[in-house]
Amino acid sequence: MKNLLNISDCEALIARLENLTPDSQRRWGTMHPGQVMAHMTDPLRVAIGDRVAQPMNSIFSNPIVSALVVWWMPWPKGAPTADEFIQGKGGTQPTEFLRDKQALLLAIHRFGHQPASEAFQPSPVFGNISRRAWGRLMWRHIDHHLRQFGL
Repeated sequence: MKNLLNISDCEALIARLENLTPDSQRRWGTMHPGQVMAHMTDPLRVAIGDRVAQPMNSIFSNPIVSALVVWWMPWPKGAPTADEFIQGKGGTQPTEFLRDKQALLLAIHRFGHQPASEAFQPSPVFGNISRRAWGRLMWRHIDHHLRQFGL
């Protein structure tokens, strides 16, 4: 299973990310490329402790549901997320596309190089999940949004 903590999976995802431009057309949803860049960065920053997000306390924090969603179930378009990841509700506002892309690449790098001795923070949606589950979750999240733009 693809995981952001696997170097080859991470590099392949970054190669796809490099094809996202300010003019990329979305296939669904409302975010434009700049917004999605900031949106993909926020949960990575929460995981590494650079950003705080409040727990959602939903069915997704149930360990069985969490495992199904993180590892196997397909993600629907418009799936629920924490307010801290949505622009206008607490998510980071986009600034300049290339700067936001660099911020995302830096967050991916920091996430992938977080020492194993330093635990990731709890997910606001899924609660306390393992390091490996965070890597899978972040790979799926970025993949989901790259597919949103046909990448």
